Formats: sequence, C-alpha cells, structure tokens
Amino acid sequence: RLRLCAYSRKQGCVYGSPERRKRDRCQEAAQYPGAKPAVIRSWIRKGKGIPGKKMANIITGTRIAVSAFLLFCPAFSPAFFMLYIAAGASDMIDGAVARKTGTVSEFGSRLDTIADIVFVAVCLIKVLPVLGIPAWLRIWIAIIASIKAANIAAGYIRQKAFIPVHSTMNKVAGGLLFVFPLTLAFIDLRYSAAVVCTVATAAAIQEGHLLKKTTPQLGRE
Repeated sequence: RLRLCAYSRKQGCVYGSPERRKRDRCQEAAQYPGAKPAVIRSWIRKGKGIPGKKMANIITGTRIAVSAFLLFCPAFSPAFFMLYIAAGASDMIDGAVARKTGTVSEFGSRLDTIADIVFVAVCLIKVLPVLGIPAWLRIWIAIIASIKAANIAAGYIRQKAFIPVHSTMNKVAGGLLFVFPLTLAFIDLRYSAAVVCTVATAAAIQEGHLLKKTTPQLGRE
C-alpha cells in the first residue's frame, strides 16, 4: 500500500514516486545556496543528488588524521614537513571545495575550526620542546591561548553553542603561523615569532569583540 507522508499529502505527491524524489532533490538543493541555479537544475534534470556533498568535510577530517600522524614524526624531519604541508594544503582546499559545491554548513565550519585547533596543538607539542624559546615568548603564547579559550567560553555562554569565528585577522594569523616553521632556517626565531604573536594577539582580541557584538558568520577559512 502506498504511504503518504505529511509533506507528500500537502504537495499532492505520493511517497516514493518520481515526483516526490524530484521534490526531495529540490529541497536538498535549496540547502546549498552557494551552488549556481543552472548547475542545480542540471543535477535535478539528470536525476542526481548534490555531488561532493561530503568532500569538503572529508578533506577537513583528513587534516585531523594527518595531525595525529605528526605526533609520531621527529620535529623538522622530512616526514614531518611532508605531513605538515599536506595538512596546511587541506586547510586551503576544504573551504574552496565547500564554496564551489555549495556545501558550506554549520557542521563543516565547526569541524574546520576543530581541525585547526588540533593541528596547531600538535605542532606546538612537537615544535616548542626543540626550540630555544625565551621565557617572554612562552608567556606571550600563554596569554594568546588564554584569550582564545576565554573567547570560546564566552561564545558558548552567549549562544549556547560552539561559535567559530573565521575573520580576516584569524586567517592572516593562521597563515603566518603556518609559514613560521618553514622560515626558521633563515629568519631569527625572536623576530618571526614576535610578528606572528602580534598578529595572533590582535586576531584574538578582535575575535572576542566580534563575539560580543554579534553572531559571526559561519564559514570555512
């Protein structure tokens, strides 16, 4: 016996029928506003779903896995740099894939932020012990970490959810932090670290201001 769901009865569309499946695909496409209308119509006309729906999240998840492998590589070894660059490349690719396929989502944005936190934490664990970091720089890093932690807590208290902030300053700070280990061979640690920490501090302060002012726009970096 044919069953009718509430949506099907409202639309006069039998559950499991081609018309219902087409309507479902239309609803699915409406969830991805980044995709071009002509492309969406092509997907529906060919009877296909949204291609690459999970690709961006898979790339982001790969960054978490690569970060875990970094823990077992000696710092600054060839294997370490290969995995390090691969993780950084995934951070640049996942956002582009999400926007290209129109699959930008709240879950993807939060997963991207979690992957960034894991990657940065692993790199600090591996790099800090082998570098002669002065005490003033360690204190500065601790202050930045404290501000970031306070921002996360404040965002959760205000919105009752984990709120990622992908501001321009955060992107610049992330880019400088990624390049930092690659410059240690020809730039003095004190100068390069001071630049990175200055930008990271400004980004953390701006992040707190944005969280207080309004709910930031979600999106991958």
